[in-house]
Amino acid sequence: MVYQKCKEALLPDLSYFVEEGKEERKDIHLPLDILSPRQREVVCLLYYDCLSETEAGRKLGISRSTIRTHKKRALKKLKRA
Repeated sequence: MVYQKCKEALLPDLSYFVEEGKEERKDIHLPLDILSPRQREVVCLLYYDCLSETEAGRKLGISRSTIRTHKKRALKKLKRA
C-alpha cells in the first residue's frame, strides 16, 4: 500500500526516531515491523492517511473504541522500541 502524506499530520511526539542531525519529517524511521498487522493498519490510516478514528473504523470494519485500543497499544510499543 502507498500512503499519501497529509498536509498537516497530527503525529504524536516521535522525535526519538529522528536520525541525529536531521529534523525533516521524511527522516523519521518507525520500527513498524514490531506492530501486529492490525496495529500497523491503524497507525497508517490515522497518521499517514489522516483519517479520523471513526473513518478508520469504517474502513476496517471495526468500532472506534477498537481503533483507539489498537492505536494506544501501538504507540506504547513504539515508545518502548
